[in-house]
Amino acid sequence: MNEYQEKQLKSVLGWIFGIGCTFLGVIFLALGGYEFGQGLKTNNWPGVSGKILESEIKSKTTTSRSARRRSSRDTDYSIELRYTYEVAGQKFEGTRLQYGYESHDKRTTAVEEKSRYWKGKEVQVFYDPTDPGSSVLVKGSGVSWLSITLGFVAFVLGMVTLVCVNRITRAETVGEIAEGGAN
Repeated sequence: MNEYQEKQLKSVLGWIFGIGCTFLGVIFLALGGYEFGQGLKTNNWPGVSGKILESEIKSKTTTSRSARRRSSRDTDYSIELRYTYEVAGQKFEGTRLQYGYESHDKRTTAVEEKSRYWKGKEVQVFYDPTDPGSSVLVKGSGVSWLSITLGFVAFVLGMVTLVCVNRITRAETVGEIAEGGAN
């Protein structure tokens, strides 16, 4: 591979990396921002009495391989709930614990959280007054700030990469033109 091809490859890889990071950043910012905004709305929702119908821990295991062909397994645990509540004589069922809810890395943490929401327990349910079928058991936005932070970092990294690649590419082009004009 000659020097020109090497520069072209680095430029293309830089553009791909920059665009990829920017794109991921936008996605994380949008999703985290939505969850955060929805969570903030719940702070003004009224509450009614409800009852837990189902409460269980679900696990999800993912396997990934490293560059050295080593595989690692990661298991996340989440609480799946179903609860019932009544607004203005109409019965509803809900499943959302909180906006921006994240799973747990350890089963013991999930078990601890589940112990607060056992089957048959009377709970306070917060519902959207404009759409009583939308509800949560915990007001606020959970850890959606993490998605927003990761999105911001990825977006900035992508934009900085794109600016740098653009400047380097332009400087090399100007240098090539100057060299060509001097000959």
